[in-house]
Amino acid sequence: MRSFKVLSSTLALAALLLAGGAAAQPQGGPPQGGPPGPRPEGGPDGGCAEALATYLTLTDAQKTAAQALQESLHATVQPLAEKERTAHEAIRAALDAASRDAAALGALTLQAYDAHKQIKAARDAFDTAFAALLTAEQKAKLECFKSVQDALRPGPPGPAN
Repeated sequence: MRSFKVLSSTLALAALLLAGGAAAQPQGGPPQGGPPGPRPEGGPDGGCAEALATYLTLTDAQKTAAQALQESLHATVQPLAEKERTAHEAIRAALDAASRDAAALGALTLQAYDAHKQIKAARDAFDTAFAALLTAEQKAKLECFKSVQDALRPGPPGPAN
């Protein structure tokens, strides 16, 4: 009986995510680029935060604290994402140049990699802080939510870098 409850709640969550994701997708083309995962303050996953809050039945205090965490994450990640994007553009330009400088390409690659690692660290810190706001039941629901979200995300399965 318990496995039926877990299966039915997982299927309901998948339907919720699909409906929210479809509504949040821009019309007339593929979603905008950028790293996978939830996006603070809008973007292709903009409806995800509200769906998650509803699914976890967050209290008003939890919602307020989560919003503050999300704003902090956005403030941290936005300049790092721009730095990573700029480095990738410079790498493409350097590869297309008539003469390629391996040392310059290496330095640009390291800049992009370092920015990517900093973004991941910020997201991991956010996940830890957000989980600290939750009850044990909400944490279990969050893990289910993440599993469904990962399963619905295009690309190879497994943890994101």
